Amino acid sequence: MFASLIAKFAGVPTWARYVAAVVALIALLGMAKCSYDRGIIKDHDADVTAETVKTDGAAKEKAAEERGADKATIDKAEKDRSDAINQATDGKPSDASIRLNCERLRRAGKDTSRIAACAGLGR
Repeated sequence: MFASLIAKFAGVPTWARYVAAVVALIALLGMAKCSYDRGIIKDHDADVTAETVKTDGAAKEKAAEERGADKATIDKAEKDRSDAINQATDGKPSDASIRLNCERLRRAGKDTSRIAACAGLGR
């Protein structure tokens, strides 16, 4: 096989053989460079992925801790509110409470003109 290839090049001028050898060498070096670059890029991508996973894991842990703290705060507020409601004395609500609740209804867009407790409050 190589003998027939060499025989084909026997009639080719020397300068053309050198040009062909240089072109083949440049192509070989180009392929080697591409292979090397692919390896570097693959290593870099692996490093970036590992760093991203590490950062993502830390962020998820922090978010879980914050959710736990928020849940504890919300649960305490609900318990305090529920305890305050359950410990309230029966009877008429204070005037301040009535005014506050009427104002809340007005801001929510409700018509308070037909509510007796809200009717005498000037609105």
